[in-house]
Amino acid sequence: MAIKYFQLAIKQRYPFAMYTLGCYYYNNVDKKDFKKSIYYLELSVKYNMLDAFPILAFIYMHGINVEIDIKKGYDLYEVSAKANNVFALSYLGYEYSSGEIFKVDLNKSIDYFLKCLSMLNNDVKYNSNNKYFWFTNNVFSEGCCYIACNDLGLIYLLDLNDIQKAENYLKKSAFNEFQYGQYCFGLFCYFYLDQKENAVHMLKCASKKNFALAEYFIGYLEEKDSNIKKAIEFYEKASEHQDEPIKFCDILRSDP
Repeated sequence: MAIKYFQLAIKQRYPFAMYTLGCYYYNNVDKKDFKKSIYYLELSVKYNMLDAFPILAFIYMHGINVEIDIKKGYDLYEVSAKANNVFALSYLGYEYSSGEIFKVDLNKSIDYFLKCLSMLNNDVKYNSNNKYFWFTNNVFSEGCCYIACNDLGLIYLLDLNDIQKAENYLKKSAFNEFQYGQYCFGLFCYFYLDQKENAVHMLKCASKKNFALAEYFIGYLEEKDSNIKKAIEFYEKASEHQDEPIKFCDILRSDP
């Protein structure tokens, strides 16, 4: 019944209804239909429904039921990024640091990440006057920011050797419950700060979210201390959880 009302709203050229149906067909397990999803998202983009831009960008960038179109995906992300959409900012920051799609450009990556993190402050507003722009999920947006914190910390640690900045960003991600961030900060405490107790605490926090890499490293530490029973316990947990996706604030993150 709700779909029928949304379709009526679409006939009245209401972009939020187009966007909502696009998301519905993209996310709904029982009614998933990428062809319909793309149709409604494309329609909403024509009416400048900015929330639809990063979703459609992801679809084209990764070829989900369409031919991969990097340029179209990038252009859509850029529109979103200029409107301060945190998903677009964090995604572009990640891609410019990973080299998976774009050539690595750490300066661009850092710029995107920092702009993403600035959205955690109330003094930064969306720079769009378009009435068809909703920022509908604060949990999701904060999740993007804390994932970006971790990615930025890793750049400062592994690429730029700036230990202080690395610690600041990794800690912020970890303390805001991102399990991969907790794992990374745990390793940072162990290898860079010589703080084994803090390291184990962080790793166990990640383990509570079934993060297999953290469980494996706890097992390694227990084995190193000759606590074989404990070591086996955590190795077994790591084996059980090795295929679990990383889900944080409704965001699915690929394996690190």
